[in-house]
Amino acid sequence: MVAQIFNVKFYFRCKFLRVLTTNVLKSLLMKTILIAATFFMVWACGPESSPEGRSKIRDRNLQEQLDSLKTENIQMKKEILLIKEKLKMPVK
Repeated sequence: MVAQIFNVKFYFRCKFLRVLTTNVLKSLLMKTILIAATFFMVWACGPESSPEGRSKIRDRNLQEQLDSLKTENIQMKKEILLIKEKLKMPVK
């Protein structure tokens, strides 16, 4: 009789531990999935994901190209002036 009671208590303890372990694992799995989904959403919401962000990036690239062209233009004007001076041509 005592052995049967012990076996029943042991069975319920084991079943409780299995249920508890299963619930803890499910909880950890859900938390991991939630953290991974949150990380993915934060990673996916970069500046290039919205039209406004893409336009800002495009504008920045265009401004850099424009600045580069202005610098090249200034340098070419200086070189033309030097060539004109060497050829003794009137500068306009």
